[in-house]
Amino acid sequence: MQPQQERRRAEREKYLVLRVYARVLSVLGYGAMVVGALFALLVVAFAEVPVPLRISNAFLALMLGGVYFIILRSTAQAIYLLFDVARNSRASRELLEKSSAPAPPPAPQPRPAPGD
Repeated sequence: MQPQQERRRAEREKYLVLRVYARVLSVLGYGAMVVGALFALLVVAFAEVPVPLRISNAFLALMLGGVYFIILRSTAQAIYLLFDVARNSRASRELLEKSSAPAPPPAPQPRPAPGD
């Protein structure tokens, strides 16, 4: 296996729990959006209140599902962003370590005379 593929596999295994958590948040975001839409349809169809109140409640259910979707998906994307920052920082450090030559040893300082 090539070294780059091994490194990518090691990166994937490094933060496995956070990756699973981000994936779960992403799926829950879509689930919240679907549940909000279904709840809005149920409110419009089966609520025993006047029509304007049904529509406003359905709109609120849709908005709440959308807000939860945005919060959950943005949290998942923030976790993925942190993974990218860590990967780029590691790559930059490795590149700097490869490109920088070792520093020359410091020049010896002259010793002061015993009477100075």
